[in-house]
Amino acid sequence: MVSDAAPTSDVDAQFSVQYACAMALIGLSPGREWYDPQVIADPRVAGLSSKSSVEIDPVAEKEFWERRHFYTSTATISLTTGDVYTSTADFAPGHWQRPMQEGDVIKKFLANLGGTSLQRCSQEFLDVIMRVDEAPSLNRLCHLLFL
Repeated sequence: MVSDAAPTSDVDAQFSVQYACAMALIGLSPGREWYDPQVIADPRVAGLSSKSSVEIDPVAEKEFWERRHFYTSTATISLTTGDVYTSTADFAPGHWQRPMQEGDVIKKFLANLGGTSLQRCSQEFLDVIMRVDEAPSLNRLCHLLFL
């Protein structure tokens, strides 16, 4: 099996391409909410997931095994109308060949704090994290984590 079209747990959902596609089609931004048990069990998600399939990309597979340093992925969407859409990405965001910009990392960090107990002190938490290499100790970070 390449990917689980009907994940029933957060771990299964993390490794399901069909589930990720369904989340994108529903319009839910990537984040912790994708793995909420109610979202995983949503019939709309199952319906969309069941309409997609995953196949190994022979070009990406060959690149991986022959060159070991070049990772490419191709997504092809074929509609019932006969229209076909294809997109290829050489490197995922965050790969050393396509690093995320600091602003994008900060945006993702703050988004991941949203809805958690850390959200109330997110800016202070961010400031401490961004300067952790300058801190004389981790006391302030630990204090924020256990407030």
